[in-house]
Amino acid sequence: MMSASSNNVRLLNAIIGLCMKQRDWPSLLHDYGYCVHSMELDFETSSGKEISPDLIISSNRQRHCLLFENKGGGLDKGRHQMDNYATLTNDDIKKWVTTMCDEFDITVACVEENEEGISKSISDIGCKFPVIAVRSSSITLINNNFKDSACDALFSAGVPIDLSTAPGHYVKFIADSEEHEIAKHLIVSLVSYARRSKNTFSTQEIAGDSFGESWASYRKEKLRMSIYKKVANILEKASEGEMRGMLNKVRGERVDAIWEFTFGPNGLPEGFKKVANDFVDRVKAEATSTQLMLF
Repeated sequence: MMSASSNNVRLLNAIIGLCMKQRDWPSLLHDYGYCVHSMELDFETSSGKEISPDLIISSNRQRHCLLFENKGGGLDKGRHQMDNYATLTNDDIKKWVTTMCDEFDITVACVEENEEGISKSISDIGCKFPVIAVRSSSITLINNNFKDSACDALFSAGVPIDLSTAPGHYVKFIADSEEHEIAKHLIVSLVSYARRSKNTFSTQEIAGDSFGESWASYRKEKLRMSIYKKVANILEKASEGEMRGMLNKVRGERVDAIWEFTFGPNGLPEGFKKVANDFVDRVKAEATSTQLMLF
C-alpha cells in the first residue's frame, strides 16, 4: 500500500496533468482554460481563518477557480479544516488568488482505496464541497456538486484515464515524503549533472531540480525549507557513507551548503548504480528493497 504522501503526489500529478496538453493523459481542464496557479499558498480568509490549499487552478475563460485539498490518507484534520475553508469568500479569492474569477469550488480529492471513507466523512460533517476520486480508470465526482457547470458535467460523467500512464514529472515528492522517496530523485539529478559535466551544486538547487516541473508553483516557504532540510540530511548521509569520495561538501552547512560530485571520464563514477541502490536501501525505513531504474 502506498503511503499518504505518495498518494498525495499521485493526486497532484493527476490533477495538474488535466491542466496540461500531453500524450496519454486527458487535457479536459486545459481545454476549458484551466492552468496551475499555485501549490501550498498560505493565506487568511476575511474571517481570519488560515487555509493552505494543496493546489489552486483557475480559468479566466470560465471565471472560476478550484482549490484542492488532497487526501491521500484519511480526513485527518476533519471538521476544523473544512470549517476554515467554509469561511472563504469571493472577495478572498480576488485578493489572494485572481481577480478574474467570479466563483470558486473547494474540492476534496482522494484516491480510490480511500474514497468511501472520505466521502462518508464529508457527509457526516455536513460539508457541501465536491469530492472527486482518482481511480484506476477514471477521475469521478463521488459526492456533492461543482458550482461550475462544465466541471460538474465532466467529473459527474467521469474523466476516463489509465492510471498506469499518469504523469509523474510535475511533482515527484512533497515536504511530507519520506527521505528514501526523496533520495531516489536526488540520485537521478546526480546522474543528470554527471551527463552535463556539472560537478558543483547547492542543497537548494538540487532540491528544486529534483522536485519536478512545478517547483516554481510550490509557494509555502516553510514547506520548501522542510524539503531543503531533508535534502541536506540525505546528502550528508550519502557523503559520509556509500558515496564517500564521490560526493563532498565544499563549503557552507545544511541548507546553504555547496556540494561537489566527482565523476569519471565517461560520466558517472565506476559502480555508481550499485552504490546508489545500496544507499537508498539503507535510507529506506521499510525492509523491502528499492531498485532504481536509472539507465
